[in-house]
Amino acid sequence: MNKIILGAVIAVIAGSAFAGTLVDPVMNQAVIAQETATSGFNHHVIPPLFFLFFVGLGLIL
Repeated sequence: MNKIILGAVIAVIAGSAFAGTLVDPVMNQAVIAQETATSGFNHHVIPPLFFLFFVGLGLIL
């Protein structure tokens, strides 16, 4: 009987010891990356223009 009571007391003490604290957890702030436009020209147009230029150059030569 004493072992059961002692085990219950130890379980209660150990349970409250690992329950945590009242301090708020430290959380890292989210990093927000924003793309900035350096110019108004769309650079995704250049590869198709090069392709058309070289195909036209190949047809001429």
